[in-house]
Amino acid sequence: MAKTPEDLATPDTPDTPDTPDTPAASDPSEPSSLSEPSSLSEPSSLSERQRRRALVICIAAAFLTLLDVSIVTFALPSMEEHLHMSPADVSLAIAGYTLTFGLTLVPAGRLGDEFGRRRIFLLGLLLFTVTGVLCGAAPSAGWLDFARLARGITAGLIAPPRSSD
Repeated sequence: MAKTPEDLATPDTPDTPDTPDTPAASDPSEPSSLSEPSSLSEPSSLSERQRRRALVICIAAAFLTLLDVSIVTFALPSMEEHLHMSPADVSLAIAGYTLTFGLTLVPAGRLGDEFGRRRIFLLGLLLFTVTGVLCGAAPSAGWLDFARLARGITAGLIAPPRSSD
């Protein structure tokens, strides 16, 4: 079977130790490409400053996703008046965000494993900003409810759990 470029980048790991591809013993004098950490995948290759900056960005993003619920709760009387929201619309604006946020966490973690956590985080941050603009520009209660549901999904993309080791 032909190998793709992705297959060539990752070393083959045999399922059983007695396969012919497995070396019988490891010679300490020969460098092993399997034991050397990749500089792109190992967090230890980052400098202390880069790690701190990444930590601050992740904490700020997580804070913003949770602060969003409080901001809407505080602004709800004004939104209710200007958008002529029914009690069902009010409930959906708050609970819909929280529900879609929670439901997106696990699939977003899987997407992060598949396509890279940084890429999914940046996509989520971009879409979170776009959906924030949509929420702010909502001309009606239905528009706001839809934008809040979408905002919950994008918040889940920002803060996914890690689904594999």
